[in-house]
Amino acid sequence: MKKSIKIILIILSLIVFFIFIDTIQAIVLKNSPLISLKENLGEKNYIKKGLLVNVYYCNENDTITTSTHFKTEKFTCPLSTDDVSNDTEKIDFYIEKSNEYRNTLKLYAVYDNRNIYMTKKIKELYIITANNKVTLKEFLSSDSLDNAIKKLTDNLELYSILKDGGSTIYKSKDKDLSIVVCNTIDGNHNINIGNYEFDNYECV
Repeated sequence: MKKSIKIILIILSLIVFFIFIDTIQAIVLKNSPLISLKENLGEKNYIKKGLLVNVYYCNENDTITTSTHFKTEKFTCPLSTDDVSNDTEKIDFYIEKSNEYRNTLKLYAVYDNRNIYMTKKIKELYIITANNKVTLKEFLSSDSLDNAIKKLTDNLELYSILKDGGSTIYKSKDKDLSIVVCNTIDGNHNINIGNYEFDNYECV
């Protein structure tokens, strides 16, 4: 009986030792954990998930860089500068708040078979260009939906890339604005718009 317990303890010790060595080599040498699962993050970024650490492989201007973090740490691959246009159109915008206290989404408009949702806390989003001030609907009507949304998000900060296929969250605390550009595995390409504190990132 004692011999079997001794064998079990030896096996457990070897497992703990292996996990420890695997974690150290992943942190020091920036290698993938020997026991890991790969998860794609979109934009050519992916994670190798180990038992204790995750190794992020981030595509920055077609160069893959690695970053190792414990599972308790939050990390997002930086946006490649290749994805940011050098001739970003300088626009400004501000939200007109409603009297609604709920931050739930409502359908705002439909363009190119894609739904644009806006939280009930926002009455309207106004876009100010070099020429005039227009509502979001008018702004979206002036260009393709992808181009119009990109003009907005180019003036916001990248906040996070979701693990649902590559949906992207942009925010601006100064403008009190959040935009979620959906890109889910099941083909959801809708747009969610809320104030800065909006944190319901689920694509509907």
